[in-house]
Amino acid sequence: MATHTFVATIEPYRKGSSFTDWVERLGYFFVVNNILGENRKAHLITLSGQAVFTQLKLLFPNGKLESATYEEIVEKLKTRYDKVPSLRVQRYQFTHRVQQPGESLEDFLLSLKMQASFCNLSDNELMLDRMVGGIRNENLKIRLLNEPDLTVEKAENIILTWEMAANSMAMMAPAVSNNYAQVGAVRRPIKERLGYKPYNREHYKRHQAEDHNYSKSKGGFGSNKNKKKKPNYSTIICDFCGVKGHPVRKCFKMKNMRREAVNFVDPGNMNSCEKYLSELMQKVRTKDSDSETDSDSDMDWKRAGSRPSGSAEGAEGY
Repeated sequence: MATHTFVATIEPYRKGSSFTDWVERLGYFFVVNNILGENRKAHLITLSGQAVFTQLKLLFPNGKLESATYEEIVEKLKTRYDKVPSLRVQRYQFTHRVQQPGESLEDFLLSLKMQASFCNLSDNELMLDRMVGGIRNENLKIRLLNEPDLTVEKAENIILTWEMAANSMAMMAPAVSNNYAQVGAVRRPIKERLGYKPYNREHYKRHQAEDHNYSKSKGGFGSNKNKKKKPNYSTIICDFCGVKGHPVRKCFKMKNMRREAVNFVDPGNMNSCEKYLSELMQKVRTKDSDSETDSDSDMDWKRAGSRPSGSAEGAEGY
């Protein structure tokens, strides 16, 4: 049995895309491979995929799929997958259509024409108003408003020419700026020319503040979560001295009583050097005590007006 070889292939339908466009491509597939009559129905069910076949079983229950025609299947699937909004919704979308950020002027015009076809608009003035009011470039908008006897074709020509010139200037701008930089610019530092990122103090400070705030919020360094609170002893009564305002471990009276007494040095345990120093200190103390005693006795006799007979001063007086 001979097998039929297709000239081209078509991928299964993907939910979310336009089923009308897929069926239109399928029609071209039939033309290329010379598929006519009821064979189109079999190829449609086979090539559309498992998801479409499941929907057909729901749309044509109880074995009605066998008797359904190709046109009926296509109409049911268009209604199922391509839910077209109402005419008023389509016109509302047309009147509010504007050029989106990043959208080219050419794409905007094509999308506006397609939206106008859904609205069945026959008035070119509405199309012209939406073209002028929907573009984002203010200079181009002023150019169109100042154009006398503006038509849809003339406005489209001006818009496309404007975009082509702007793209050409954008491509030439980097080359011109690079040439100017090579001629008149100051030689950059060696690290910057080698690709090192220059030090940015403000950037470093900002990141340092962000890291500090993050660690503070997480209870790290700089936060108040790990700081010890000072204990409150105002209501605590000491068990040792009975005074209010401190615990036992902070009681100064108990600490003073527990101090060790002064250890006096035993003369019998001193070595020769310690004995020599002790004798010298004893002599110094003895001399000091004798001088203090003599001076005290002299002061007493002077106050009395006489001295003993054995003294030198008493002999001279006689």
